[in-house]
Amino acid sequence: MSLDIPLEPVTLAGVVGLTRRGAKPDAPIAALLHGYGGNEKVMWVFADALPPAWTTVAFRGIAPAEDGGYRWHVGRRWPPPQAEAFRPAVEALRQAVPQDRGVLWIGFSQGAALALCCAAAGLP
Repeated sequence: MSLDIPLEPVTLAGVVGLTRRGAKPDAPIAALLHGYGGNEKVMWVFADALPPAWTTVAFRGIAPAEDGGYRWHVGRRWPPPQAEAFRPAVEALRQAVPQDRGVLWIGFSQGAALALCCAAAGLP
């Protein structure tokens, strides 16, 4: 990511994150979801690959991780949990993202599992 891209702190329906406003307010949103122990700063490596017209939001996990950073569900890490464990995060993101615009869910590790859960739950 270019260091001169202005990022703004946001809290959307209680979910903390960083956003880069796109050139077109009605364009889709790219939602960046970090892995276990990450935060809203680690996924910006993907930002340069996204259309500049889109608004990009990197969200912070909804619960602290044991060794620092954040996570998207509470409970065991291994073996991987069932999709139901991600329900609180899916519902939080349902409230945080606009329902009238498309969303591209981009996740790494635990964030990728959450991205699949969001898509399966019918989030835009």
